Amino acid sequence: MKPLGHTSSLATSVGAPWEVERLPIPVSPGSNHTRISDLYTKLGGQSGYCAVFALSPDHMIGYSILIAAPQTECVSDRYPLRDLVGEVFIPAAEHAGVENAALNYAGTFVEENMDGTNLTLSVDEGRPGLGLQSLFVNGTDMLTSYSSVRLYPIGPETSINGHSKLLSFRATTAKSSPPRADVDGGNGGMFNSGGCTTWQEVGFTPDIDELVLEIVNGRVESVSSLLVGLTMGREK
Repeated sequence: MKPLGHTSSLATSVGAPWEVERLPIPVSPGSNHTRISDLYTKLGGQSGYCAVFALSPDHMIGYSILIAAPQTECVSDRYPLRDLVGEVFIPAAEHAGVENAALNYAGTFVEENMDGTNLTLSVDEGRPGLGLQSLFVNGTDMLTSYSSVRLYPIGPETSINGHSKLLSFRATTAKSSPPRADVDGGNGGMFNSGGCTTWQEVGFTPDIDELVLEIVNGRVESVSSLLVGLTMGREK
C-alpha cells in the first residue's frame, strides 16, 4: 500500500495496481488547515460495464461503484462518481474520528500514588493529532520548554484482549506551517509546501518522548510515559 511513483500532478501517484489520489482533508469540520490522506483506487471494466474500487487506509473504509451503461458513458461517469463519493465520505470519516477522539481520548489522567503527577490530552479545533495540554511529574511542569506539543500515532496497535489495546504515540513540538505552494493551490512560494515540518521534530522532546495509551472498549483509560516509567489512569 505504497505509491511506486509520482506523476506530474501533486494529487496523483501510481501504485501496484493502484491509482493513488491524494485528498486534502480539513483536520476538523470547517477548518482551512488540511492534511493529506491517500485514497487507493482501481478502475476497470468490460464493454458496457465499469467499476471503481477504493480504499482509505487512514480510515479503514472503502467503497465500490458498479456502472452498466453504453461504453462512452460508462467510462466518463465513473470518474465524477468516484470523486463525489470520496469527497463526501472520506472527510465525513475524518470528522467522525475527531468527534470520537474528543469523546473518548481527551481527558485528564493522574498517578494517584504520586502527588502532582498528571497529564491532560486534548482535541483542538483546526489542529491535527492529539494535544498534550499539560504534563506534571511531582509537581514539576514538564512542558515549560515547549509552547505546544502534539501527539501522533507511530505504529501498529498491540491487542491485549478482545476489549483492550495499546497504541504508541510520539510527542512533537507543534510549529505553524508555511502557506502551501501556489502550485498546490496556496499562496506560498515554490518551496512552501505547507510542509509537515512537525515530523522533523520527532526525537527532540526527550522530556516527554513516547506515550502509550491503553484503550478499553474504545476509550482511553490510562496513559504510560515510557521515559519516566509512570502510568496515569483516567481521572474519576
